[in-house]
Amino acid sequence: MAFDIYDNAYFSYNTNNLSAYIESIELSAERELQDDTTMGDTTRSNIAGLKNWTFTVNFKQDVAASALDSIIWPLFDAGATHALEFRTDAGSASASNPKWTGNGLISQYTPATGSVGDVKMASMTVVPAKGSGSAALTRATL
Repeated sequence: MAFDIYDNAYFSYNTNNLSAYIESIELSAERELQDDTTMGDTTRSNIAGLKNWTFTVNFKQDVAASALDSIIWPLFDAGATHALEFRTDAGSASASNPKWTGNGLISQYTPATGSVGDVKMASMTVVPAKGSGSAALTRATL
């Protein structure tokens, strides 16, 4: 069994490679559960419902022209859906380096956070959105 560390993750949103700004990234996938318990059952029972996913990305903030904030703010402000891609390593997708792709919109952007003496930070949350395609998140190894 091989274990690895995060030191070269890749994340793009609307074809903007944001990897150089990332401090941490989290992909969370879940499935809504639907209760299918009926009379006579003695234990709750569930069936699988719709899937949901979220990317939460924490960045080292850069407000210079053409840097992080000037990329993210207009995308957040427009409220539009954009393509995204994530790989745990910036190398090509493979069996040991899958990529996740989908369409999402920025549901939350925190352009400024920190305390005195801290490096300036920012964060964003991207959630599923159809746009002109599907809201599904796809995992591929090619």
